[in-house]
Amino acid sequence: MNQAISQNTIRIRRAALADAPFIAWGFMTAMWMDESDIEQRMSHLVLLAERDDTLYSWRHAWVAEDERGEAAAVLIAYDGASYRAAAQRTFTYVRDAGGPDFTQMEQEAGPGEWYLDSLAVRPAFRHQGIARRMLEESIRHGLRQQGIERVTLVVDPAHTWVEQFYASLGFRPAELIHIFGQDFRKMEYIDQQEPDILTS
Repeated sequence: MNQAISQNTIRIRRAALADAPFIAWGFMTAMWMDESDIEQRMSHLVLLAERDDTLYSWRHAWVAEDERGEAAAVLIAYDGASYRAAAQRTFTYVRDAGGPDFTQMEQEAGPGEWYLDSLAVRPAFRHQGIARRMLEESIRHGLRQQGIERVTLVVDPAHTWVEQFYASLGFRPAELIHIFGQDFRKMEYIDQQEPDILTS
């Protein structure tokens, strides 16, 4: 796809079980894995996305698609109150499948947070405003949920352009947390106005 698409042609919907392979690609891409790592781990991580009770479950995902129904982007987001139990199941699965052991790492999110875990846009759809739209709608959706006080995410401090992008959406730097073997900068968005509901 070489031509720009209209924002009006993009639809954001809740993910379905059948989206599990795209969700798995999405969270691996968001973790800056290269194509060879993604290919090697894909079968295990599709199974992780197919489950109902993990961090990267299809139940936590939204998909942006074009007018032909082609998947353009995926966003994983959830209530931080569920993080501890879901993380234990997720990282135990990863460890038992031969991956690294993250079962004892610091929590990424907690109660009161709507956590934007992973976002990935397919290369053909990048630089067209889709990521911004998905984030804006997820922020609005999250802040409508009972008990949510703030929206959070983490960025690698080495990726300053990513931090600048989130700052343009209203996120501000918060604490450093040590996850996945390195320090990440947590960023938070505090509600400023009454939001609308996410497209379902």
